[in-house]
Amino acid sequence: MLATPVFDSALLGDLIQTAERRGKAIRYHGTLGCSREVEGGAERLNIDVTTINVVRLHLSVWPDGAFSLSVTKPGPSRTGGWAIYERVEGTVTGCSPSEVIARLEATMEAPTDAAHIWHPKHLTNR
Repeated sequence: MLATPVFDSALLGDLIQTAERRGKAIRYHGTLGCSREVEGGAERLNIDVTTINVVRLHLSVWPDGAFSLSVTKPGPSRTGGWAIYERVEGTVTGCSPSEVIARLEATMEAPTDAAHIWHPKHLTNR
């Protein structure tokens, strides 16, 4: 079980509860961490996943439904660079928490398809 942060936003609270319910399935493929961050009086939910293939997903969601997702995988050499570097921004307004977490899990399976997976036309409304 995750140590569940308390959110003022119902959306963020519902998202963390859904992530917690799916936590065992997510952790079967890597690690899962969730945190609450407050900047300038505005809170946000951060969900961090690292897959067994060393793909890192960092999803930030704000109370208004705006989100930012970065998907990275270090390059093959020690000198740096990225084998995968994707960044997607948008909104999850009107999407169920289950849909958001399902998209996160789909991104774990196909990290180079993040832009397609998170495209607004693929996010269903409640």
